[in-house]
Amino acid sequence: MSSTTEQPVHPSTRTLQPKRLAKTMAAVAGFASALSVIVGMVAARMAPHGFARLSVAMHLSKQPFIMQLAAGIAGIAVAAATISGLLHFYTWWQERDIDVGGTE
Repeated sequence: MSSTTEQPVHPSTRTLQPKRLAKTMAAVAGFASALSVIVGMVAARMAPHGFARLSVAMHLSKQPFIMQLAAGIAGIAVAAATISGLLHFYTWWQERDIDVGGTE
């Protein structure tokens, strides 16, 4: 009987893998961008025309919900792309440090 016991590693205690997370966030950003374009096209079709457009521009009436939704989805797409870019930069920086340390 050994004095050391090996316990299974719980998935939440594993180390964070920035490279994998960056690729996942890039996929999320791409999906959110595509969804933003589709919702934006639908919102443009449903946008008010004529005097109704003027009343929305003058803030006399509310924007249709689809137009507010399109802006929200676009914001999420931009945030996901920003996070993905930062994670890619972080992994590049880590690899750069490893390469610089290994050549000395």
